[in-house]
Amino acid sequence: MTNNDTQQLPRVIIVGAGLGGIALGIFLDRLKIPFHIYERAEKVKPLGSVMGFTASTLMAFEQLGLVDEIRKLSLPTSGMMIYNEKLDFLGDFSTRETEGLTGYPLLLFPRPDLYALLFSQIPAERISLGAKVTSVDQNDSGVTITLQDGTQDQGDILIGADGAYSAVRQGLYKQLESKGLLPDSDKENLHMGHVCMVGTTGPLDPAKYPVLKEETSHFHRVLGPAGTAHSWLTANTRGNRIAWSLAVQLGSSTEDDDTALRNSEWNPKTNESMIQTFRDYPVTVGGTLGELIDATAPDMISRVALEEKLFETWHHGRTFLPSAGQGAQSAIQDALILANCFNDMTDKSTRSIEAALASFHEHRYPIIQYQMQRSDTLAKLMYGQTWKERLLRYVIFNWIPKSVQTSQLQKDMSYRPQANFLPLAETKGSGPVQPQWDSKKKTDEIEQSRVAV
Repeated sequence: MTNNDTQQLPRVIIVGAGLGGIALGIFLDRLKIPFHIYERAEKVKPLGSVMGFTASTLMAFEQLGLVDEIRKLSLPTSGMMIYNEKLDFLGDFSTRETEGLTGYPLLLFPRPDLYALLFSQIPAERISLGAKVTSVDQNDSGVTITLQDGTQDQGDILIGADGAYSAVRQGLYKQLESKGLLPDSDKENLHMGHVCMVGTTGPLDPAKYPVLKEETSHFHRVLGPAGTAHSWLTANTRGNRIAWSLAVQLGSSTEDDDTALRNSEWNPKTNESMIQTFRDYPVTVGGTLGELIDATAPDMISRVALEEKLFETWHHGRTFLPSAGQGAQSAIQDALILANCFNDMTDKSTRSIEAALASFHEHRYPIIQYQMQRSDTLAKLMYGQTWKERLLRYVIFNWIPKSVQTSQLQKDMSYRPQANFLPLAETKGSGPVQPQWDSKKKTDEIEQSRVAV
């Protein structure tokens, strides 16, 4: 890379060190695009329960040389099995065909383990903790952020990767609204569908929990008694641990209960109230939820709202807002496609930046739209508690042929995006794959070399 090439590279400021922000940092580091991540938390605490990756994400990690590391963290699974409160089997969402279709099984792992792996890939000098952004200013020459302590930093592009309630989003939307440029739909609140509590136990005794001796993960969802709106999940993971999750569906219980869950402050006291509600429920691994919760360090238990909304405004000027609130796999795909867009930039002018961000929106919006629809349907099937959702689940499990599930799985697994600035990973499996996004820059260089000859 020449000095002139280096001078044309944009400097990227990333606000938020969640999985999406960290993943973008990794891709930018491989692109040799200068970046810095600002995270408001003094210490990043890797919280969470179980997560899963399919070929839709694993092929990009193959390019990064991290798939073997992810395998070390993971156990394969054959899908999610659904039970009632008496632990009677209701049905399953099978992923047994995944490896044959894509070359990769569905891999499950504790979210804290994945976060630690990805965080370790970011050079220490590229991230600042305890750095809360209080204001943003952008013009044709760049974008400037101001931190709580008065420190300022300037870059060419600002990425708001600071979650569903992004401070960067709120600041940008306030500016756009004052100019009459914000669509009415973007002024609406996010939809809160569930309140969840998640955690991963410390190492447990395999003699007490025989499932820990197995080399596959048993991914089990249990639906609570009718009228409770409760469900819970367990999955055995590496390190003799069990990841767990408790969920309360909002809108399917009493209005008073919903209001209490929406408005209660999230602290150890209110967390304890939710724990007591679920404590005596049985789990398929043996024993009760309370025993798993007691085996989890209190500071490793977190409570989250599952909220979603498809915003229409994703960028303006030099500021970009990924599709927040869509889940970890989506956040990582956002980071990948955004890096592809940056790779095709010819310079760091406002015009070039806006073209790159518009290109991102063009590529990702229909995918996110589809993923949200699928997510909504799966949520109803996996832990929906209304009578309509219970009926839908019964029909799916008892009347719909398994071939329909396989066909849907094949469609979902066809989206396997890769970085257009790294050598492509080998396409595996018998299933179809959507065409990869060729680098415009690379195509132009090849064409220029042909003309020169």
